[in-house]
This record gives sequence, C-alpha cells and structure tokens, in this order.
Amino acid sequence: MRALPKNIQDSIVGLKSFYWCFEIVLISGDKLFLTSLDRVVNLNGMIYKPSSGLNVSEGIFNNSAQDNITLDGMYDNEGIERYADLTDAKVKISIVMESSPYYLVTYYCTLYTKHDLHFTMFLEPESVKYNQTIVNVFSKSCRTKFGDEKCKIDKKIYSQDYTVTKMNVRSIEVSNILQEAGFYRGVFCKSRL
Repeated sequence: MRALPKNIQDSIVGLKSFYWCFEIVLISGDKLFLTSLDRVVNLNGMIYKPSSGLNVSEGIFNNSAQDNITLDGMYDNEGIERYADLTDAKVKISIVMESSPYYLVTYYCTLYTKHDLHFTMFLEPESVKYNQTIVNVFSKSCRTKFGDEKCKIDKKIYSQDYTVTKMNVRSIEVSNILQEAGFYRGVFCKSRL
C-alpha cells in the first residue's frame, strides 16, 4: 500500500481531529464545494458547505494503479440533490488537519449508486480512462462498432426491456423473457452492487 508523505504521516500521529473538503465538478460544469465538517469552512478563499454529510468511507492506494476512494453522503437541497448525476464528476479531495490543508487527490466518479436517502460514489484516478485497447476491435466482415452511427443494424431489434422479479446473490429472475430457456446462461454482469 502506498503511504502518505512522511510529513502528513507525522502530522496524523496523535491528531485529535481532521476533516475533508471536496470540490466536485459535475459534467455540466457546475461546481460544488462541500465539507465533512458540520459547519461552513473558508479554505483558501473558497466556501465549503457542510451539506450532504459527505465523507470518505474507504481509500485504497497501492502500487498497481488500482487506487480508489469511496465516498458516502446524504441527499440535501443545499448540497447534492436527489436528481443529480455524479457519474464522471471530477472530485478534488483535501484533508484539513489542525487548520492546515493538504491536497490529497483528484479522482473521477466511475460508479454512482443511489440509495433511498443516501448515495455512494466510487472514485478512481484518471488513468482508468487509459486502461483500454488503443486499437479498434472490429469483426472480419464489418468495420463499425455495434450500434454506432455507421452501423446499419437497428439495436432496437436486439433489445428487450425486462422487469426484475427477484434478485439473489448469484442470479436474477426476470419476467417476459422472449428467448428460449438457457439463452442468457453464462452471461455475467460486472457492475458493483
């Protein structure tokens, strides 16, 4: 696990209090300045609001470029509202210890999960954008990607809406399936729950 800089580690030892400051830039360009503290904070001339109770619940830093941070928060009209879409939001995180701010990271929200009254943001570094093949993958007979503007196939023909009726740890049940039994066997979903 990658360690924080030595001066920050030394500062944390015996530390009685610290808080987080979050600068969130939405895809729309709107900016939110929020803090984990229960009062307004003026940091470097910027006002951070205590709205949404935003807090770091987990952070993983390693040398394998798999760093990530999980933030939890509550919906709030003065902070992050229920209708907001935080996917791909840019989040700058600073930690403030005894009135001294330390910029930690700027990560991007790659997974935004809405719950009843609260939400979870899964943040990863910008380098995850580059963890893709640089060569386009096409079939031998077609030089387009399925469903893109050059593709002549109507995706609606191959699409179907289903209603989920039951979810288990390893499977889901849906209604109104038009395909024969076993059609989806072996298909796995990589989304995080």
